[in-house]
Amino acid sequence: MRNGGNRVELDKLLSQGIPKPKNIPKHNERRMIQGPKDAKLTGSEELYKVVTTVAIVQADTENGSSQIQSPALHLMQNAEHRRLLWEVILQEQVHFYHGNRIVEQLEPERAYDMINWDIGQHRLTAFNKIIRTEMELGLFCCLVDRVGKHQLSQWLGSTYAPLKEFGERYWNDEIFHINSGFRIIENLLYGPNSVEMRDHLEELLFDWLPDILAMFGKEEGSVTEELAIDAGIKWMTNSDSRQRYYDREIVELGKRWNVKIPDLDSFQEVFDAFDAAKAANKSA
Repeated sequence: MRNGGNRVELDKLLSQGIPKPKNIPKHNERRMIQGPKDAKLTGSEELYKVVTTVAIVQADTENGSSQIQSPALHLMQNAEHRRLLWEVILQEQVHFYHGNRIVEQLEPERAYDMINWDIGQHRLTAFNKIIRTEMELGLFCCLVDRVGKHQLSQWLGSTYAPLKEFGERYWNDEIFHINSGFRIIENLLYGPNSVEMRDHLEELLFDWLPDILAMFGKEEGSVTEELAIDAGIKWMTNSDSRQRYYDREIVELGKRWNVKIPDLDSFQEVFDAFDAAKAANKSA
């Protein structure tokens, strides 16, 4: 598992490159929606709104990632970790450029506004947090980008051609981000301060995982989610995607690192807090 005392063997690192799901749906040309001017999209105001919403959230996660990673550069005490982070940040901004172009084709004014969104303004709470340690940066890349990988698998089977192209183009980048975070975590976890690092990792998991699990969306089905699935924009429910992520990856990583992990339903805390804040603002 280690090389030279604190380095991860390459085969262990690459084992984190989880393959694409085998059950991704394939659609014939008649079902595909080629772009924002396709009659199948323009003929349904509700579906147009669904596609716009998922495109905005996807693009925003790319920009949000690099925005909270960039201030963490000075925390990197390992030259290799700093190099990895630079590459991840660069790729996230390339992803944002492409994602923002997809939004621009659907809703130009919103695409322009998104360029100026900063920490505290992002759609998902995981991208409004602050990274304070090298281990925290590793956890962000390893676990948040795992959600990104699940999201791209949705786009690989999407009927909306621009999202499908996005998934195909950037799948391998997400694997690189996951591997980078995994390398940072294990280099620290099996380094000279192993006990301290394991305790810190466990604390971080309880802080971050509820927000990360919330990235999949609310538990209960909605009209929007049903429409997205019926139209083939996505092919798995929020609940199914989150369950697979937790069971197949988080649980297994918890065992590997010998740390406790929050319960699967911890993400409800994030939505409860969000709803409470909205209610407070309305009554103010």
